[in-house]
Amino acid sequence: FLIVELDAELVQGQNYSLHTQFKGELADDLTGLYRSTYTDINGKDVIIAISQMQPTDARKSFPCFDEPAFKATFKIFLWHKDPNYALSNMPFVITEERYGGWKRTEFEPTLRMSTYLLAFVVSEFGYEQSFTSGTPPTRIYARPEQVLNHNVEYAKNITPVILDYYESYFGVDYPLPKSDQIAVPDFALGGMENWGLVMYRETALLFDAAINSAYSKQRVARVIAHELSHQWFGDLITPLWWDELWLNEGFATFIEYIGTDYVEPGFRMMDQFVLYDLHDALTVDALTTSRPIIAENVTTPDDINALFDDISYSKGGCFIRMISEFAGEEASFDILYDIIIFYSYLLNNSDLSMVYPNGKYVIGNYEAFGYYRVNYDDANWNAIINQLSRNFSAINVKSRSQIIDDALTLARTGLVKYEIALKTTKFLRDDYDFLPWQSALRVLSYLDDMLGRSEAYGVYSSYLLYLVEPAYYNLTWTDEGDHLQRQQRGSTINTACSYGSIDCIEHAQTLFHTWMADPSNNTISPNLRDAVYCQAVANGGSDEWDFIWGRYQTEGDSHEKSALQSALACTKQLWIIQRYLEYTLDSTLVRNQDAYSVYVGLCGNDYARDLTWDFLRRE
Repeated sequence: FLIVELDAELVQGQNYSLHTQFKGELADDLTGLYRSTYTDINGKDVIIAISQMQPTDARKSFPCFDEPAFKATFKIFLWHKDPNYALSNMPFVITEERYGGWKRTEFEPTLRMSTYLLAFVVSEFGYEQSFTSGTPPTRIYARPEQVLNHNVEYAKNITPVILDYYESYFGVDYPLPKSDQIAVPDFALGGMENWGLVMYRETALLFDAAINSAYSKQRVARVIAHELSHQWFGDLITPLWWDELWLNEGFATFIEYIGTDYVEPGFRMMDQFVLYDLHDALTVDALTTSRPIIAENVTTPDDINALFDDISYSKGGCFIRMISEFAGEEASFDILYDIIIFYSYLLNNSDLSMVYPNGKYVIGNYEAFGYYRVNYDDANWNAIINQLSRNFSAINVKSRSQIIDDALTLARTGLVKYEIALKTTKFLRDDYDFLPWQSALRVLSYLDDMLGRSEAYGVYSSYLLYLVEPAYYNLTWTDEGDHLQRQQRGSTINTACSYGSIDCIEHAQTLFHTWMADPSNNTISPNLRDAVYCQAVANGGSDEWDFIWGRYQTEGDSHEKSALQSALACTKQLWIIQRYLEYTLDSTLVRNQDAYSVYVGLCGNDYARDLTWDFLRRE
C-alpha cells in the first residue's frame, strides 16, 4: 500500500490531483505489464510487451485504486519503437514521432471501466479483419506466421456472429467502437475479457483445420463465446467486489454454451454442459475444501485469486442454468438476472424433480438441469439398469450421463453399492454416444487411481476392455462422422489401448512408426493424434519419447504442440519422467505457461505420480 500523509483536512466536494513517479519491471511472470518472447519464421527471437491485470495486478503497471468498484475513464499513451506498434482498449488517435527513434501512440479515452480490464500490447503482430453490418470492426491479431497460415480465420468468422447474437440476447448494443482479439505466446489463462482488446492463449484463439482436432475447434469457439459474453456482463456491468465473482464467471460459463451452440449447432453444446461443468462442480462441491458460492472474508490478493475456481465458474454456471430452466425460454435476460439475484440468497436445492417414464422406475432430475445428485433404493436402481440394458435410448442422453455420474460418485461415498454402480455402465457396450462414455471415463478415473496398484486391477481393466471393445471394433481409424463422433473416436482408441487391446496398441504403434520414418509427412488424423502419440510413448522407449520431444521443440502450431506435450507425460520410463520434470525448470525448453500442464499430465500417469509429487515438494 502507498500511504499518503496530508498536511490539511480534505474538503468534501473538492477535486484533488495526486502526482507521483512510478517505475515498474517488465518481467516474464505473466502478470501486470510483462514481456513474452517467440521465435519467428527466420529464427529470430522477438520480444513483445503485453498485460494481464486481473484480478489485482493493474497496480504493478501504474499507480491506481485497483478495485473493481472504482471505475474511471483512462487516457492511454504507449511508447514504442519500429517495427512494433501499440494496442489498447480503444482505437488509436495518432502515433507521433519522438526522440531517439521512439514513437508515442495516443488512444481515445475509455468508457468508465475497472482497472483490471485495461489492456496494453506492444508487438509487430499481424491481423485479419472482418466488417459486418451492425457490429463494430473485428480484428484477430497473432504472430505474423499464424496470420499468413490463416489460423485466425475461424475466430475471424465466428466473432461477429457471436457479437451480433449477444446484442440480441442481452438487448444492449456492443458498447465499444472496436472488438480486437489477440493470441499471445505466453499467457497464464485461456482468455481474458479486457474491454475491447480480449487476450487469449494461442490454443484458445487459433485453429488450423488441417492439423487440429474437433475438440480444439470446440475449445476455440467456447473460449471466444465466454470472453465475448464478458464484454457485457463483467465489463459493462461489473460486480462491486470480488466476493460476487460467481455472478461474473457463472454467467459467462452458462452463456458460453448458448453462444457456441448458436454459432455451431452441430456441437451439441447444451448436452456437453452436463459433462464439463455440472459433473465437475458437483465433484468439487462435495470436497471438504469446498466453500459457499458467495465468498466470505475476501480481503487480500491471495483471497481474491483463490476465488477463480470451479465453484465460481462451474457451480455458478450450473446455478444460472437451473434458474434459466425454471424461468423458461421466454424469460428475457433482465428477468433472468433479477430471478438469479433473488434466488442466490433464498434457493434451497433439496427438492427433486421427478419423471415417471413408464410407471416402473423413477428418474429424478431428468435431463440434469438441477444442481443436485439423486440416490434411489436398490429396487429403483435395478429397474433403471434393466431399462438401460433393454433400450437405453428410452432415457435421454443427458440423463444417461447423469445416472452414471451419480451412481459411481455415490458409490465412492458408500451410499451406493459398487456392484450396482458398475452395472449402470454395462449398457455402454451398446451405446456409443460421446456424452455417457465421457461421463463414465471421467468418474471411473477414481477407480483407476485406487485400483492401479492392487491385485484387483486386472479384473477391473478386463471389465473396461469388455465395455469398450464393441465401440472400438465399430469404428474405423479414419476421420469421419459428426463433431462428437470424431471426438469420441480418439477417446475410444485411447481407452481400448490403455486397457490392453493388442489390436489397438499395434495399430497405434504402426501409425506412429510410419511417421517416425518420414517426419515431414504426418498422416495421423488430427482427432487421433492425442491417442496415438500417447500410446506410442507409453508402449515405447527413449526413441519414441525423443522423437516427440524434438517435434515439441520445433512445432509452431499451438494445438499440435499441446498434443505433443501431453504425449511426453505418457512415458513409463522413470528416468525419462525425471528428465522431463527437470526440463520444466528451463523456460527455453518448456514455457512458463505450460509447466503447470506438464505437472498435471504427469500426475495422471501412475508411473509418474510419486516422482512428480517429490519433485514439486523439493522445487
